[in-house]
Amino acid sequence: MPMKTKIISLIGFSLATVVVLAQNAADDIRKINLSLSKPEKLAISMAYKVFADSVTTQPMQAEDGKWIKNGAVQYHSLAATETIRKAGEIQVLIDHNNKIVLISNAPVTAGDNPMAIMTTALDDLLKTCKSIQYKNINRELASYDLYPYVSAFSRITIVFDKKTFYPKKMIMVQSTTVNVTEGDQERSVMPRIEVEFKDITTERVQIGQTDFTKYVVKKGSNYELTAPYKEYQLNNYLLTN
Repeated sequence: MPMKTKIISLIGFSLATVVVLAQNAADDIRKINLSLSKPEKLAISMAYKVFADSVTTQPMQAEDGKWIKNGAVQYHSLAATETIRKAGEIQVLIDHNNKIVLISNAPVTAGDNPMAIMTTALDDLLKTCKSIQYKNINRELASYDLYPYVSAFSRITIVFDKKTFYPKKMIMVQSTTVNVTEGDQERSVMPRIEVEFKDITTERVQIGQTDFTKYVVKKGSNYELTAPYKEYQLNNYLLTN
């Protein structure tokens, strides 16, 4: 599988160090969750970097992304892929590279992108960590290193603003090797994924991107592609009661 496809699929499921009490970590994680889940409208720009291991400084891949929340509807973009989901109802994934639109039932939670990990999965992950370490980086920033017993990641680091509790960076070190292809060469790597969160705002949020009717419209009990995307392939996996 090409490196870009494989790495994006992985994303599609960071001064002194001291060990802190679990309840302190849980309280801070709760505040980070609330900083993202409480606002009715929220927009975040994200910069993704993928490294071959936990220490390499030169990324194998870099992509830009965006996350927008408009009430119960959330929009996530990464490179040429967009996902629009309304919790518990519908999810529309648009793959512009392969010209595919996929419709399915949306999970009740935010999904498997980094924002989902930040807003839903961390609470459960804290309960299964063998080690939790706190770092006081400077006057503005702090971080938690989470080391789960069993997880797709051997370490998850959350860097956050101590005043607003907005996340600033998320670092995820893969716990198993992945085969990637670069040109004619294939090799095994244990990737480190870094996501930088930028331009977090609750004002002037462009909610137009959260409207999936730009791509598909409902016709009776079925969905059809809109005129600008008629050349795309539509796969409808939506289950109805």
